[in-house]
Amino acid sequence: MERVKLDNSYSEDEGFFDIFLNEDEEIQEMQVSKLNMFKDQTWDFSYLDFEERASKNSLIKFQGIPKEYIFYIKTQALKQIKIDGKAFSTINKSIDILKTISKEFINLGLDSIFKVSIDEIEEYLNAKEKKSSFRYLERLTNALKLFLNHVGEIEDIDFDKIVDFLNERQLKYSKHGSKTAVNAYIPDAFCNQLVSCAIKDSENIDLDLDERIVACLIIILAETGMRAEEISQLKTNQLSTYKINNEKQVYFLHFKTFKTNRGNGAELTYCYMTPIAAKAYKLAEILVEQAINGLSEFVLMKRIYELITNQKNLKLKHLSSSHKAIINQLTDKQLNDYKNKLREYLLINSKTGKRRIGTAPLTENYQKFIIRNYSQLSSVDLNSDERKKLNYFQITSKAKYEKMYNVEYRYAHTFEETKKIKYPYVNFHRFRTTVCTKLFVQKVHIDFIIKHMNHISDDMTNYYNKSFQLENKLEKSIEHIKGLIDENGLLITDKNEVSEAYIKNELELKSSVKKIEKINEFLIKNNFNIKRDVKEVLNILKKTNSPGIENEFGMCLRSIIHSVCERRKYFHTFDDNYNLEINLDSYKFLNFEYERFKQKLEVVDYNRGLVEKQPEYSVELDREIKALNKFIDDVLIRQMESLNNDVDIKGENVIIEEYSNLKEIVSNRSEILNEVITWKRSLRE
Repeated sequence: MERVKLDNSYSEDEGFFDIFLNEDEEIQEMQVSKLNMFKDQTWDFSYLDFEERASKNSLIKFQGIPKEYIFYIKTQALKQIKIDGKAFSTINKSIDILKTISKEFINLGLDSIFKVSIDEIEEYLNAKEKKSSFRYLERLTNALKLFLNHVGEIEDIDFDKIVDFLNERQLKYSKHGSKTAVNAYIPDAFCNQLVSCAIKDSENIDLDLDERIVACLIIILAETGMRAEEISQLKTNQLSTYKINNEKQVYFLHFKTFKTNRGNGAELTYCYMTPIAAKAYKLAEILVEQAINGLSEFVLMKRIYELITNQKNLKLKHLSSSHKAIINQLTDKQLNDYKNKLREYLLINSKTGKRRIGTAPLTENYQKFIIRNYSQLSSVDLNSDERKKLNYFQITSKAKYEKMYNVEYRYAHTFEETKKIKYPYVNFHRFRTTVCTKLFVQKVHIDFIIKHMNHISDDMTNYYNKSFQLENKLEKSIEHIKGLIDENGLLITDKNEVSEAYIKNELELKSSVKKIEKINEFLIKNNFNIKRDVKEVLNILKKTNSPGIENEFGMCLRSIIHSVCERRKYFHTFDDNYNLEINLDSYKFLNFEYERFKQKLEVVDYNRGLVEKQPEYSVELDREIKALNKFIDDVLIRQMESLNNDVDIKGENVIIEEYSNLKEIVSNRSEILNEVITWKRSLRE
């Protein structure tokens, strides 16, 4: 339910703000949804929750906002819903921050947004810096900036100077916040122990089926890096198995995501599954089957009756004769279809057979899992820095104490004793950060990482690459290319000026020389000597929000280091899993695919010449040619054909507008396809 549309009244941008120029009774009585008026403290849009993500996300709550600010916060929320199409969860997060800001402004004597000045905001933020994280401050300044822009647009007031100041502060917080991104990486020992505990719990027949199913989902989460909401919506029968040879097979899981490029709700996607994750998924399916088969006859028939009549949460204590008559009319096939409907999702309540919607029940069971495995998780061998990087939670309310612990535990341990315990854990998103970082460390191709993580952009993926601390490794890597560095601290481009054979080989490649030229251009511009200023160079490689030229410099330098270090191994483009390249007829990264084709083609041509001098490398050459040939057949040509089909239907302009990165590909698609086919034909000659 990422995008919503309300009734057509006031739905156009033009004139939208005119209705808010006076806070009169007419506005307060304005209908904002089927269920609510503008004046209500809660706006209920649950009737739009077609995807059944979580009903609480579709409630927009304004309780606790000072009356001096609530009008503008409400109008901003309404604009975000009607015009901007923001997700309800995003709007609620913004409202929560604005509620905090408005309350604190009132305490500072700022009982009107029009009394706010740069001096007051600077003093306010300076005080917040002493007790808030940079991540939070970045979100806070962004929320306040958007709020001021909104108020200024309604009242025709110029807040530009304040907004400029907030932009500067937001940039400052963003840079500081990026330095803490490394803390999101889960220490290996803790992550391994957590997965080990989850495996044991998933196989523990003494646990409730609900707990075992959640243990399986924790394994999948830790192994794949999926988003928590995606995990909570996993369905059964969505695991695909592909055989590479008689000994090896790989798994891919198909699922629904709400993080999309086009922002039009849910899309089906997929990710790679490790054998551990695949085993956990299969076990979860078995447990769901056991749960549905284990329902009492009354509960099972009640669930089926709800499906037949499309009613939810019926308060039935028994089935009447009329209820039974409706169910008895079903054929065996229809009855079986309804039972299969109950088995559709993994995250269910084993006692009621109902699907558990949203991430809240997943989070609650995750906390129970952490509590259950406290002794193992708290005893993991970590140094002090690693322990600081863990999250911790405590049970601080009596109600939660009674909910989380059984009677036996509560008899042995009082609430006062229990609330002092700090349970080590990591939040769900940290699994995602960790998986993405590990893929980079393992030198998995970035295109595969983008697809596996279902990132909206490659910038999002590169964030994890540059945020992970690899200074020592990179510093040693630069030592490996010292034969490529001249006395001025620049990289050599002339192969006749180097002595090592493997570096000469690297400089035979035009693409490598071009990258080195870009590296040198950046070094000269910044007056860097790569020998003398190695720390500064490494800091650039770690930057998260760096300008484009710095990103290009970092990627080029990493590429050269990796290529030179691996030169003797004849860098092979694909590992088994990436070589498989499951294609879902998507060409949105076709520009990357074509670039990889060109790069690999250059390597193949060079190595073909090398084999003429050193025939012992012919096996490696054949391997590379086969890999490239397979890539062309399974990926490049199929995506080109898919692109051509869409161009024929939609036209070039529509495709380019939708995928601006493909402009050159779309314009030259005939020439590119001819180039690829010509190369394939040359193999037969």
